[in-house]
Amino acid sequence: MATHRVLAAVAQLTSVPSVETNIGVVVDLVRRAGAAGAKVLFLPEASDFIAPASSVPDLSRPIVDGERNDFVDIVKTAAREADIYVNVCVHETPSQAESSGRCYNTNLVVSNMGDIVALYRKMHLFDVDLGPSGPTIKESNTTIPGTTLVAPVVTPIGLLGLQTCYDLRFTQESNRLAKHGAQCLTYPSAFALHTGAAHWELLLRARAVENQCYVFGSAQIGEHFPGRQSYGHAMIVDPWGSVVA
Repeated sequence: MATHRVLAAVAQLTSVPSVETNIGVVVDLVRRAGAAGAKVLFLPEASDFIAPASSVPDLSRPIVDGERNDFVDIVKTAAREADIYVNVCVHETPSQAESSGRCYNTNLVVSNMGDIVALYRKMHLFDVDLGPSGPTIKESNTTIPGTTLVAPVVTPIGLLGLQTCYDLRFTQESNRLAKHGAQCLTYPSAFALHTGAAHWELLLRARAVENQCYVFGSAQIGEHFPGRQSYGHAMIVDPWGSVVA
C-alpha cells in the first residue's frame, strides 16, 4: 500500500524592531517553503517584530475586518500565491473596549486561500528574572493573556492544535487539544538563550510523546536588539519523541 506523504516546513528567523524588514524575510520563507513542496510552513512567535517594551503599542496592529494590518495582509497574499498554509504569530492590538496599552500575542493559521482559519491568543505569559546570567523579561507588561483554548484546526498535515512559546511548559492545554483530536501541535517560540539550552528540546519531545502528536517548534534566533537574544534550534518532533527535522 502506498504511503501518502505531506511535507511541512519549520522556520527560524531573527525578528527586529522593523516590521518592514521582517515581512521581507517572512515572504521569502513562505515562497521558499512553497517551492520546496511544503503544504504548511511554521513561523515563530513575534514574526512581525521584536522590540523594546516601549515600542510595542506603536508597532502592534488589530486583526479585524476593516482594519489595516499590512503584515498579516502580506502573509495572506504570500500564502495564496505559494499555495501553502502558514502558521505565524503577531502582536494584535485589542479593541478599544479592551485597550490598556497592551496587546495580544496572537497565533494565526492562514490557509492556502489566504484566509485566517484559526486564531489563538497566548494564555501563559513569560514573566521571569534569570538573574545575573540572563535577562529579566516581563511579558505581562505589554501583553494581555488569552482566555480561550482553540479547537484543533484542519490543515493538510492533519488536525493542528495551537499553543505559543511559554505555553509549552503547561501540559493541561496540550492534553486537552490531543483529547479533542489534535494530531499535531505547534509551538511558535522565542525562547531565551539559557532556558532554551536547558529545556527547549526536552519540552518539545515530552509534549510529543505524552500526546502522541507531531510537534512543530518554530523559533526566533539571534540578537533582536541590544540585550535581547533568542535560542533558535527550530525542530520537528515525531510522536516517538525523535527529532526528525
